Amino acid sequence: MVAAVALFIAASPAAALPSRVGLSTELGAGRLGWKLVGLPDLDQIRGTTSTVPGLPGDGKQYCAPTAGVNLLSYLARAGFFTGVDGRTDFAAPDGYDTATEAVRGMGVDMATGSTGTEFPKQIAGLEQHLGRGGAVGTVHLDWDKYYAGEDRKGPTAEDLAEIGLGGGIANLVVGWYTITQVRDGTPKAVRNSGHIVTLASVSTKPPYTSAEVGLNDPWTQARVDTTQSPFAAETYGIDWTLLTMENSRGGLSDFEIGAFTGGYQGGLLDGYVALYPERYLVQRGRYLLRFTPAPFLPEDPVEQRYDLGGGGVVDAAFSPRSGRPYAVLADGGVVAVGVGPGGKAGRMADQRLARVRGATSIAVAPTGDVMVGAGSTLRIIGAQGEAARLTTASPVLDVAVEPTGVIVALTGQGKTIERFGTDLKRLATSKLAQSAAALDLNAKGTAVPAPTVKGADGAFRDDHGRVVSTAKGVLTVPGTKQSSGMGRLLAVQRGWELFDAKAYPGPIDTEYRVPEPPPPPLPQQ
Repeated sequence: MVAAVALFIAASPAAALPSRVGLSTELGAGRLGWKLVGLPDLDQIRGTTSTVPGLPGDGKQYCAPTAGVNLLSYLARAGFFTGVDGRTDFAAPDGYDTATEAVRGMGVDMATGSTGTEFPKQIAGLEQHLGRGGAVGTVHLDWDKYYAGEDRKGPTAEDLAEIGLGGGIANLVVGWYTITQVRDGTPKAVRNSGHIVTLASVSTKPPYTSAEVGLNDPWTQARVDTTQSPFAAETYGIDWTLLTMENSRGGLSDFEIGAFTGGYQGGLLDGYVALYPERYLVQRGRYLLRFTPAPFLPEDPVEQRYDLGGGGVVDAAFSPRSGRPYAVLADGGVVAVGVGPGGKAGRMADQRLARVRGATSIAVAPTGDVMVGAGSTLRIIGAQGEAARLTTASPVLDVAVEPTGVIVALTGQGKTIERFGTDLKRLATSKLAQSAAALDLNAKGTAVPAPTVKGADGAFRDDHGRVVSTAKGVLTVPGTKQSSGMGRLLAVQRGWELFDAKAYPGPIDTEYRVPEPPPPPLPQQ
């Protein structure tokens, strides 16, 4: 195994605390992994002090607000603006009251009650906090409306690994299940309740059917006191196993579901909520750059350069599932960019997914499928290579995928928008009053023409609605200093998007049927 260490986000002087904030990664021989340093691990059971009352019900239903504060406090300590105090050390005795008030405030925003926190309200609470911090982005919740057959698919080991490698942090949704009876020879599992924990580390290796995870669990055995327990991650295993469950259409589908082992026995990985900071993809000569601007890190911007070969970069896009960059090259190569450190080149290896001659544009769907425009076709590339093609009325200038999975192509020399549904059938074709150079997603997640800036060779709107642009190699972000030598702006990863925010797969009485083992092989004659 090759181990390497990279700084995730640098702490601002005003927010500096004794324990640093950072990310270490492990790669090599196919291994994927990461571990956060300085991640808070607050207790949800919080008692009354001489100055501050405890949480309602002693906090027994406050796992979601507590885990939410863990995430936003971590980022606030690193200099981001999240609506949570980033200057107080919540691990110190004199930070106890401040932490209690932070969890209480998050509970109000999440509408936490005597039965806990509903998943959509957990998302709404995070959104409100980030809004007060001036950093709110877009929230995607319609995860079960993507491509047919993909609904209710839980996260994989590779999904968890890519969160940290893509620069994100996450809380996991754990569902507690019990076997209640045997019906028709198949065990029936019922979801009794759920729990929210903060993901501190991941380690997995081929064939990625199991993982070791570090969890900052807010539960403290219902012991009510006014002392914060030491920050420490607990290590558990997850094994992905094939289960047959009811899908949203009333039928049965086979799914790989993550089942916890050890102290979390009986728990299934229902989903996660991940946060990513704003970044840009820009092209400088033959290189692709991933750029974190100064407005979100008060120090100097962070620039990461990737030489992908293939004659240089034609277009690039962020994955809305993992934050990982994807690119199409001049030789037609379609590449998932290796963003983490390690490997022979000092970073994890790029993955060549396909070769599409004449490729002009790229976008990544919420499912992870890659859309590539080439001539008058859109190629849909999945994990096993090209999965489908769409024919457009004229050559594709740009392509985008909306959060609902709708595919949108800019064609007709930038004057026509063609829309296709998740069933890959044409939905509509519309004409633009004036030609556009690229597509962008607005605040509602609808693909619209990207803004036009005189003299710019690339322009998009960021999560604040500001027009970010590049002209003659200079990147301009309103309200900040310009960055020269950047090249052409290709894509924006909007700040604080809750990518792949997955609720548990179905109602409380969802059945998970374990398939019968295959019959033994027949003896050879």
